[in-house]
Amino acid sequence: MDCGSVYGLAWLGGEVLTPLPELIRKQKAWVVSPSQRGYFCYFSGGPTSENKVMWLSIYREKNPSVKQNLRADLRNRYKDWTDPTMQDIIAKADPKYIHRISTMPELPEWGRNGIVLIGDAAHGMSPTSGQGASQALEDAQTFSLLLAQSLIECYSAQPQRLINVSEQLAIAAAIRALSTIRRPRVRRIAALGRLLDTHLPCATLLLRILRLLPFIRNCYRLFNKRLSQWDVNKEVRRVVEADLLTSDQ
Repeated sequence: MDCGSVYGLAWLGGEVLTPLPELIRKQKAWVVSPSQRGYFCYFSGGPTSENKVMWLSIYREKNPSVKQNLRADLRNRYKDWTDPTMQDIIAKADPKYIHRISTMPELPEWGRNGIVLIGDAAHGMSPTSGQGASQALEDAQTFSLLLAQSLIECYSAQPQRLINVSEQLAIAAAIRALSTIRRPRVRRIAALGRLLDTHLPCATLLLRILRLLPFIRNCYRLFNKRLSQWDVNKEVRRVVEADLLTSDQ
């Protein structure tokens, strides 16, 4: 059985109380600091008035263990970094757990018998993609629209005595359509995460270049816009118009 891939990376993170820097407070931005060995990033952990900062550290570590002194290791790893907010976070952080980064293999299906998998349960991907929660939300919205449309067609097309059977078929059709719509997109994003994991020095070099060259930075913004502005309604309409929700009913 394929148990996924391990890339020799580990991550730890948490939340601390500290004043939000202006960049985060005004632009609601993430701050990502790359190096040859990994990334450190931080962002708001709630309303700006709460001054909660979430942080994440990803770095090369083949055999992570909670037996390590994680707090001392974190401070030593970033002791020469000059970002004052990062140093404030690290001084206050007290991580208890470290996690090996691995990804799950692609599943042949995302549900059956009225049970549907979404998010990491269906397509777990590396945290370096930064898309785990976002893709789970897209899955949920897509499936809700598909299920609603499938049930509408079920109720309008079947006599009352066949409704129970037709509901089961409608749910199964919505689950199949979810995989049809979402699988190509999550494949591309998972591949991006694997690329970042397996070419960590190149990825961090790219992040540094993005900071320096406006043209390349603008190209990245266009790519990121395309990544974030996926049109779920358009994709659902495409499936409905292709009659994929009613093919087995």
